[in-house]
This record gives sequence, structure tokens and C-alpha cells, in this order.
Amino acid sequence: MGLFRDLRIHQIKRRILNDGIAVALGSGGFKGFFHIGVFAALELLKIPIRRIAGTSAGAIVGAAYAAGIPLDDIIDFAVTFNMGSVLNLGNPVLPGSGILKASGAVDFLRKALKSSEFRDMKIPLSIIATDIITAERIVLEEGDVSMAVRASVSVPAIFEPIIIGNRVLVDGGITENVPVATLRSRWKGIVFASSLTPPLSYPNDIQIKKNKKTMLAFLKTIPVFQDVPWVKEYESPSVDSNWAAILIRAWDIMAYETYKIYIQKHPPDLIVTIDSECNPGMNDINEAGIRKMINLGREKTLRCFQAYGIE
Repeated sequence: MGLFRDLRIHQIKRRILNDGIAVALGSGGFKGFFHIGVFAALELLKIPIRRIAGTSAGAIVGAAYAAGIPLDDIIDFAVTFNMGSVLNLGNPVLPGSGILKASGAVDFLRKALKSSEFRDMKIPLSIIATDIITAERIVLEEGDVSMAVRASVSVPAIFEPIIIGNRVLVDGGITENVPVATLRSRWKGIVFASSLTPPLSYPNDIQIKKNKKTMLAFLKTIPVFQDVPWVKEYESPSVDSNWAAILIRAWDIMAYETYKIYIQKHPPDLIVTIDSECNPGMNDINEAGIRKMINLGREKTLRCFQAYGIE
């Protein structure tokens, strides 16, 4: 078994160095800064990138890199990101099909990308969205890149869907969390995936709270009352959380269970996955928190390729 494993490692190393790789960037909200670190490692290792496919957060980072924006510029911009930046990306649209209309996001992307056409990308780019009417995965590869990214990041009920052609498009993570299959149909070489969907950890914002009823607690201290059923049930459990935490947790569970099935069916040749503990909230969207995610992506990618003798 050791001989076959060594042979496979050698073959993958040779294919990577000779032919380059295609990179699949997964969805994952604020965890998307991890992808920037992935590109930092690939540049350090001098690994040629032949194609990029991105979903949601992966579409943003992938589009910036495919457009030829220098990595240092991407990092410099990323570390200035904060909650004010998030709010500037959308305008409230109540009532409507989403809370925010992400016109600001489109304007920002057009300025950042300089040229916003797929045909002008330095690296061939595929962006994944979902047709909310037909339930199809839609691969966007022509026309306006900023509009394609806008579609890919349109989390239902948060951002309004966007109409491109005759399709109503929303977040690509619904149908292809990490776009490995998209790359397999377009590239015959090594596919490397960066996943923002780690195994689920226990949430710290959803707990069971016991509500003690004062009078019943007092009666429980008196021996004659201790065997009375209604006195035994003096503690009433309730959920200590809020609707947003419950909704996000439910989304995470659905996303992870779908992802497990998908990645078994469409395994990449190499993959790095963000740590379960790296689950940034609003308070982590600052320079220190963003640099931590970028560094994590860089270190994990370096270790991944070191296992194949590339360093």
C-alpha cells in the first residue's frame, strides 16, 4: 500500500507542477477571507492556476483574483472591511423579495474589477448561482462578472434575487456549495478545493436554560413536599437563544448535510477546509479577525501541498 501511495503522490505532484490546477472556492459568508490566504499560498508555491470557479463568498474572491488584481491589493482592501462596509453594499427594500437591494455591491465590484466582463478575466472564471424558480444550478461564464457575483451572493430573504436573462437567481451555495463538478466538466487536470463548510461544532449561542420557580423551589426543601409530583417539576426548561441564531444554525445544518453528500459524489483531488472553530460573527469583522482567517487559509494550503512534496 505504501508503494502505491507514494506513486500516486508523485503523479499528482508532477501533474500539478507541469499542468497547474483548477481552484474551486466554496460558499461561507464572512469566512470567505480564508480563500485569500489560499491564493497567497498558491502564489508562494508558484503553482499555476488554470481555472477558477467560485460560489457566493468564493465568487467574490475568485472574481477579484481572476481579474488580475494583485494579491497584496486584495489583502489591503480586505483588512479594511467592517460592518459599515457590509451595510454600504445594500439598500433597504421593504416590502420586497429581500431585505436589501445590493446595488452598492454591484457598483463596488465594477470599480474594483476595472473590467467587469468575463471575456477580460486573466484566468477563466465560472460563477455559480441558483435559479430559484427551476431549482437549477446555473454556471455563469459570459457577460457582466459583477452581476454574476451579485447573483451568487444573494442569500434568500436577505438580498433581493437578481434577474439575468430569463432567470431569477439567488445564492449559488444552495445548489453547489463547492463547485468541483463545474470544474470537472471544464478541466481534465487536478482540481483543488477550498471549503468553508467544516464539520459542525456545538453552538455557544443556543442553550437550554432552566427557569426556577421560587415558591416551588422553597417547597422542595421541606421533606413533606418532596414526593409531591408538581413540586418535583419545579424547574421548567426553555431555549436560551434568539431567532437569528436558530435560523443560522438550521441553515448551517442543512448546508453541511448537503455538502457531505455532494463532496462524496464529487471529490476534489486536494482540499483544504476551514476549522470548525473559525466561525466569525459580526464582532470578528475587523482587521485582526480578517488577518487571522487569511493566515489560516495560507497555512492550511501550504500544509496540504507539502504532503505532496511541494513547498
